[in-house]
Amino acid sequence: MNRHPTVRRVIVAVLDGLRSDAIDAFGLDHVRGLALRGAHTLHGRTVAPSVTAAAMGSLLTGVRPERHGLTSDRFHVPRSHGPVSPLPSVLDEAGYVTTACLADVPLLYRRIARALARRLGVARPSFAGHDAHAILDVARPWLASQRSGLVLFHWPDADRAGHEAGWMSPPYGAAARRLDAALGRLAEWTGVEDDPATLLVALADHGGGGVDPKNHDSAHPLDRTIPIVLAGGAVAAGRRLGPEASILDVPATVLWALGVAAPASYEGRPLAEAFDGQRGALSSAVRRVDSTAAAGGRRQDAGRPRRGRSRGVYLLARLRLGYGARCAAPRRHNSSPPPAPATSGGRIQDQREDCRDMTRPYEAVYIFDSTLEDAAITDKLTRFQELLGNPADLTTDHWGRRQLAYQIGRKDTGYYVVSRFTVDPVVLPEYERALRLDEGVVRYLLSLHDHETGAPPMTEEELAAAARRQSDDDDDDEE
Repeated sequence: MNRHPTVRRVIVAVLDGLRSDAIDAFGLDHVRGLALRGAHTLHGRTVAPSVTAAAMGSLLTGVRPERHGLTSDRFHVPRSHGPVSPLPSVLDEAGYVTTACLADVPLLYRRIARALARRLGVARPSFAGHDAHAILDVARPWLASQRSGLVLFHWPDADRAGHEAGWMSPPYGAAARRLDAALGRLAEWTGVEDDPATLLVALADHGGGGVDPKNHDSAHPLDRTIPIVLAGGAVAAGRRLGPEASILDVPATVLWALGVAAPASYEGRPLAEAFDGQRGALSSAVRRVDSTAAAGGRRQDAGRPRRGRSRGVYLLARLRLGYGARCAAPRRHNSSPPPAPATSGGRIQDQREDCRDMTRPYEAVYIFDSTLEDAAITDKLTRFQELLGNPADLTTDHWGRRQLAYQIGRKDTGYYVVSRFTVDPVVLPEYERALRLDEGVVRYLLSLHDHETGAPPMTEEELAAAARRQSDDDDDDEE
């Protein structure tokens, strides 16, 4: 099997919503430096529609949205039109571990998100951290220990700022610089530029601001053009990628670099011109599953059903972003009522005097009426926070206006907000009563927040597969 002779680990960092012209406009020195010292294009192409769910679906399956079926930002499980082989699943069958590090999701979706990730073949899924730096901090132990396979990052900073303030606005520029700094930390921690065994691929999933300054779903070049950067000790310095390089080429490149045959369904090509001695596109035989090798080696179970993995990719992409997130009907918090008063010497004694620190961490997901002005939503949030006693640790994340998973009354869209805070449970009844009575609140969900810092440990089967892969790598070193 043709492959790059030294690469054993691939790190893919998705810089959500980063436009190519933002690199110079905002002085993104780390992105620019990796591009100049490695291989790159600032004229890469994403898929249509140019939305994150469709692009991530293509990155994880190697096919266009019309094939994998996720063609909008609406939460649903589409039917694929043809075979779909998720990238982590293909790597898993070849003995490689995939770690995926994404931003945190509401507690309501965390367990199902992990389960879906595992069905895709992701051995270590992590949904922890609000921004690029926090996500990277969670992944640092894995970066130090995982020396083969795939590590996937999704950093949402620039996309969030673009939707809230507009692409190329000052807040967007600040978010782009955060992405750049996080990429610099990633390169420094891994020593990727001097490591021939590691390949770093940094790319955007879409641009933005082409037609609508706060959106990216159009055929405008500013929405469809993306930067693609390859860096690593094995990458030829100063190499330009082909003019037709696209997001579909990335999964094919990951498989080629690790010596895994790409399924016949994959539409992209390996970006082999980025490496010394590998100019030009490889023959189609390299990109297809060799039937003889499949019968005798890695793909012995190629004819076996994939246990729903092809559909899991869509749910994972939607859960990660929260677009059109399905909200259950309002649910009351299930904590116990405050303890009954105790008496001491005939005097009622409030037990809270002895338990002043009995606070608990909560997460609230609000869906407001999308017709409300932003100022009105801010006023409502302020009132709700006052009912909670204005917690000092309160954080609020505005997801903005999104498509609902299903109609609620006559409403198709809602304004999503996620808030976290630590309070005494005794303040919750009045707070929830206000939420239920407020006509501007379409739905809400209040739940305990468990402060997860990463994915659960690998199973014995996953550890055994990783050990086998590491043993194979050690044998290669001895040769």
